[in-house]
Amino acid sequence: MLRGNLKFGVMLLNSTEDANALLPLIKHLSSLNYDGIWLDSEGSKHQKIVTSALSVLKKMELGIEVPSEVTTQKNDLETFLHRIEDPRQKFRIDVRFSKNNDPLLLDSIHRHNLTIESQVSPHAAAIAGTHGLPLTSANATTPGGLNALAVNWEIYQRKAKLACLEANRNCWSLIAPMHISTTTKQAFKDVQFGIEKWIKNYETMHQVKIVPANCDSPARALVDSGFAVIGTARDATAQIKRLQDASGGFGQLLQLHHCWVQPQDFFSHYKIFAHKVMPKFR
Repeated sequence: MLRGNLKFGVMLLNSTEDANALLPLIKHLSSLNYDGIWLDSEGSKHQKIVTSALSVLKKMELGIEVPSEVTTQKNDLETFLHRIEDPRQKFRIDVRFSKNNDPLLLDSIHRHNLTIESQVSPHAAAIAGTHGLPLTSANATTPGGLNALAVNWEIYQRKAKLACLEANRNCWSLIAPMHISTTTKQAFKDVQFGIEKWIKNYETMHQVKIVPANCDSPARALVDSGFAVIGTARDATAQIKRLQDASGGFGQLLQLHHCWVQPQDFFSHYKIFAHKVMPKFR
């Protein structure tokens, strides 16, 4: 058995207007006892809204409108928070910061249980630690992101201490892309469906290269660099252990949902992960 008490979630990278198509997957994940199911809807360059997908599901069943985006203006964000506030629902909202942006509505961040997303730089960790907010490391599996984990947490702890706040690793989430199957050969066959298109979109959106140019096997390159897991439950377990060792410990692993494989393979992946990986860390 490995270090226990780790929580597991899935980040669904779709806008809330596409939630209808995700309902079968959301219900499947819920039945497998994932701890967190998030629906990620980007609103702008420096800010995105991350809501609980189960809350979205419940809202849709109740016939409540789910907003899909919000601007970065403080007044607009405040209006948005009031619009979505409902005593029957709980939303998680993730706010990005750039070096040129002041923190947005810290009082609302506390009231609405927000989490600060860190890319690689220590800026987000410093803000989160100063105000005692949860931290999410989005690029944890990239070489730069992996190497920055321990440093970012040290900054988080130091800022929290200066503010007389507790730094709790259970409030730290790491995001990781994975696809596992019964065999490594099958997993690589599965991702042929859409991984190359996903890589191009990712590199365009983030303005970063994650595979070498003219690479013979982009999927293999992602695995060799440590960015992704494409293999079996054993490979996923090893990746989580690697992240634990690099970070010193964190509270939740968020699998990055993607379009590498066909829908039926998503269902199989999440089931294998739930049955063969999650119990080793709980």
